[in-house]
Amino acid sequence: MSAADLSSATQHGTFSDDYGAGCPDTGNGCKDFYAVSIAGVTPASQLSWFQAAAACRNAGKRLATNQEWQMAALGTPENNCNVGVAGTVANTGEFSGCVSDTGNFDMVGNLWEWVADWGDRGEPAGASCTNWGAAYGGDVSCVGSSGSDHLPGALIRGGYWGSGSLAGVFAIEADFAPFPIAGVVVGFRCAREL
Repeated sequence: MSAADLSSATQHGTFSDDYGAGCPDTGNGCKDFYAVSIAGVTPASQLSWFQAAAACRNAGKRLATNQEWQMAALGTPENNCNVGVAGTVANTGEFSGCVSDTGNFDMVGNLWEWVADWGDRGEPAGASCTNWGAAYGGDVSCVGSSGSDHLPGALIRGGYWGSGSLAGVFAIEADFAPFPIAGVVVGFRCAREL
């Protein structure tokens, strides 16, 4: 699909949480918002896990599982991605060398990506964060907590443009509930059955 195919469509979530009443944070009633990835276009962000799941569903897809995301990201050369380079979100495919072993673009940096899985929420403000160590690129890991707020953590993967050396194919965080995250840092990726 090209940008010309969507000439009458309205893009949301590029610079603000502008999903409105037609697609509220809960995802309830979100029937006319569709996930579409187009090279050269700024990816959507500033949406909740529920909105992302609804947009994938409406496009006949679903959020990728954590395992699927990991397999799709393997081999992505982190030094060729938007990690501390552009200083903001880049257009889809702008970093042409940021491609995985299986041909998936932009899985490291640019935007964190919601995946289908939830788990124990990490401590607020990354208090429980560690990293995978040098053998795994030092990618960040923020999972598990005391459960003090009794909310689940929706997993996000890959890091975002400002993550620096903490971004990568092993970067994972669960320190956010599945609600919208302030700022342009989390997007999503859909998967389909083969």
